[in-house]
Amino acid sequence: MIGLGAIGRGVLDMLAGDDAVEVVGALVAGPSKPRPPGTPKICASVAELTEQKPTVVVEAGGHAALRSCGPPARGCSVAATDPRGDGVALAL
Repeated sequence: MIGLGAIGRGVLDMLAGDDAVEVVGALVAGPSKPRPPGTPKICASVAELTEQKPTVVVEAGGHAALRSCGPPARGCSVAATDPRGDGVALAL
């Protein structure tokens, strides 16, 4: 996952309890910020996130995050969330 703000937390809440999905990590702008229990592994770089071997990366950090992190995340699918809450806006 890229981004763990309001949208990212909403995605985590939506996925909670789904045994078919494992969130292996979250790339965030402030990796040292305290996080609540149950937060996935916090990653400070795209390289650290891709080391977790995700099959799909959900972008929940906005347009700038997609521009800077989407291209290096090649090798896995990238799904961008829609900030209006209408679901997935873009899948690469």
